[in-house]
Amino acid sequence: EELVKMLIAQNELKVQENEIKVVTIHATKRKIFYDAIVEVPPQLYKELLQKERVYIGWSACYVCDGVSVRRCVRCCGYGHLAKDCKEATYICQFCSGKHKSDDCDGSGMLCINCRRANTKFHLKLSTNHYADSPDCGVFQRELKRLREKIVFV
Repeated sequence: EELVKMLIAQNELKVQENEIKVVTIHATKRKIFYDAIVEVPPQLYKELLQKERVYIGWSACYVCDGVSVRRCVRCCGYGHLAKDCKEATYICQFCSGKHKSDDCDGSGMLCINCRRANTKFHLKLSTNHYADSPDCGVFQRELKRLREKIVFV
């Protein structure tokens, strides 16, 4: 409740307190800062993303859209988790070898997702990155797809 009041007052937002819902607040790794996830009306969502940061208390806080891409630690594929994975063996996120990522000897860098996409769709995506790289072409496509699914009422 206090977070919402400060967010509105310090950033001169044109909304009522009941239009902002705090979903979760949790400490960051350094334990001196916090991440907050809030639900806001569509117009405010766009406004906050354009601002890129808001002020809360004495802090300038970065704003991001909060869309996260689910990636399986077993096969490195997107859209599911390991508990739902249909692959029998682990695929390394670093070299695409048939072993757990923790057991990788670091011998190479090959993105399994881009390799699969190149084979299946006859593409020419770069594979010279890890499967969890934010620069991965398949990751970028999945992120775009998820952002496009956001429904503004």
